[in-house]
Amino acid sequence: MKRPHYDRNKNPIHRFAAINKLMGAQIGRQEITEDDVDDMEIVVLAAVECISKGHGSVSHYNEIAHVLNQSWVLATERGTGEEAKPYLLVAQDAMNRMVKRFKKTGKFRFDGLGLEAVRRAIELWSHQIQLCTLGEVHAAGEIADKHFWNTPAEAA
Repeated sequence: MKRPHYDRNKNPIHRFAAINKLMGAQIGRQEITEDDVDDMEIVVLAAVECISKGHGSVSHYNEIAHVLNQSWVLATERGTGEEAKPYLLVAQDAMNRMVKRFKKTGKFRFDGLGLEAVRRAIELWSHQIQLCTLGEVHAAGEIADKHFWNTPAEAA
């Protein structure tokens, strides 16, 4: 006895999977709006403020590190904002100094130069992501997570 032909398109699970892929591709091509940048930037700026006031935690460190790493990926691999590289190196050095301070004192604290360097790098990052699509920013974040992710215990 012959089995009836199985049509994937009639199965709702497969139909929704295809629709989700199409919608994801459409969203990935969208330009980033000023509101999108504000939403992404506010989280990082809040993390910087918490650390600068002495209330920082590992999650605040991770937010800042993720943005710096994402900015580095955009500058080096995507060619978006290559002029930001020197600022990013200074900010990365500031983050490494903060990790050393964390290991000694148990508190996240920036020094004066480090705080200014990180704020400048975040400002450059916000300009970088305005030049990208949502898909490019997401891809840069994925690369940053895969290759550069360090928690304070693993860093320096």
